[in-house]
Amino acid sequence: MNYVFESFGAWLNVTRKFQLSLPVESYPAYDSILYVVDRRWLNNYNVFPETSNATFQVRIANRAPYQISGIKLQLALPKGFSSKGKGIAEAYIEQTVRSLATFTAQFTVSVGNISPGHYSGNLTVDYIMLSGGLGTRRIENFTIPITVNDDSSALEFIEATWLEGSVGPQTYGAHLTIIVRNNFIDSMKGATLEFDLPEGMLNAIDNSSYVKVSPIDLTQPLELPSLNEILGAYLGTLQMASQTYSRGDILVFVAKINVIDITLGDYKIDGIISYIDEWGAPRKTPISFSVPVLGRTEYVEVYMNRTVRIRSRFTNATLIIANRGSGPMYDVHIIVFPYQGYPILIASPAVSHIQEIKAKEKCEIPISLAYNPIGYYSAFGEGTTISYGPVPFTVSVIYRDAVGDSKAVNNSIVVVVEPFIDLVIKDLKAVGSNSSSSVTGIIINYGSATASRVEVCVKIGNVSKSSFIGDVESGSQVAFKVEVPAYNDSAILQLSYYNALDELTIEEKPISIMYQAEEIAPPPEQGMPAIERWIIVAAVIVFLFVSALLIYKMMKKTRLGEMSQQS
Repeated sequence: MNYVFESFGAWLNVTRKFQLSLPVESYPAYDSILYVVDRRWLNNYNVFPETSNATFQVRIANRAPYQISGIKLQLALPKGFSSKGKGIAEAYIEQTVRSLATFTAQFTVSVGNISPGHYSGNLTVDYIMLSGGLGTRRIENFTIPITVNDDSSALEFIEATWLEGSVGPQTYGAHLTIIVRNNFIDSMKGATLEFDLPEGMLNAIDNSSYVKVSPIDLTQPLELPSLNEILGAYLGTLQMASQTYSRGDILVFVAKINVIDITLGDYKIDGIISYIDEWGAPRKTPISFSVPVLGRTEYVEVYMNRTVRIRSRFTNATLIIANRGSGPMYDVHIIVFPYQGYPILIASPAVSHIQEIKAKEKCEIPISLAYNPIGYYSAFGEGTTISYGPVPFTVSVIYRDAVGDSKAVNNSIVVVVEPFIDLVIKDLKAVGSNSSSSVTGIIINYGSATASRVEVCVKIGNVSKSSFIGDVESGSQVAFKVEVPAYNDSAILQLSYYNALDELTIEEKPISIMYQAEEIAPPPEQGMPAIERWIIVAAVIVFLFVSALLIYKMMKKTRLGEMSQQS
């Protein structure tokens, strides 16, 4: 610094030097212009081997203090990958990217038949940094990881069951249900399952051993309240539109199968599920499952061991349950109940339990049939009731088949109730004294027919007396009393009656007579003495005479008064 100093008459030329500091800051992100923020497949979809035209995207941030433009990207793909037939995928970003902003580049990549795993590609980014004038061209390289997922477990087999329960040989039109879960596939369209049936099974649609079905449309998979609903959904698949399944969805395939001649056991089936994935490429995934053929109960036969004819109040019989089929019956409950509300016969026990009835075997159940005298069933209209004849019983058999499904079968048996008479004497009382005996009681008819001309006779030694009762209908009761002019501590009670065929039946029963001492009548009380009686009679006669005299005088006086008034 030069200057002239003029003062106090002096003139000086002065030169001085100063040192100044000018700080220049460097840009914090200048060392790394571009930064890879994220890399993944489009929508975070899974990509499996042999996938065509998948979209791989890379998100990059501009950390330069200037805008960049004219961005050209080249992704050198690893072995087994291609893009439009080449080993390099290219993309171009035409818009300007401001400082500290991001942009996304998308590449079309096809994956060949390679093993699942993690691969690396080299990304080259060629761009112009608008730092002034014509700008500055820069080229940067990055290593990009690429992931290929394994589709061997993308579809998981859950269960294969028969809708009708356990099946066996000679089962036609059985519905085989195969349930599969989608674990990793983001979008499945037009899914189908195809497989070959083992020997002894045929497709009920075309009688072939090849099956190809599509999944049924279920709003709530695995929660069907009835067989009719799932069958309706199965039939509705013929008209429904293609459904898309995503991760976690359940696919239910139903095939109609004829099981003809086959041995019992589990049969392994290898199938293929074909579908269109989220990239629009057709794919096939193998799947294996086993189908159980454990046998079925074709028919539950219910019958009696013999023709049962009811001729008394209680009759023992044997009920036979036969398993006509190829599969066992477990946890079997047999319920026997009358056909109508006012039963003639009542079975006991009404409910029986059997742990197991094997295939082609039978089980015998002892039951007791009790006749109900007040029961009846209607015939020839509601106005006619019958208390004997063929009586039907309903037998319900509830059991579980070989796969645990609960099933119920209703059948009927017929028992013949013949007309019979069963007279029972209740409340019998026999008492006697030195010279006579008295027998009383009630006769009840527990039979099914009317007892005609019923007579009760009591014999004591050589002396007998009888009492005619008449007819005693079924379910009715009649009281009787027999007086016998003799006494003994024992006697014979004889009951005789005629049936509907006018056949005489005589039943005898020994009875004991309880002795009852005769009561001595007290002597009559003595009357009044004779003189007292005459005094009372005389007083009454005097009272009546005086009364008659007074009445006469009054009547006479009244008549004289009337005559004087007339004169």
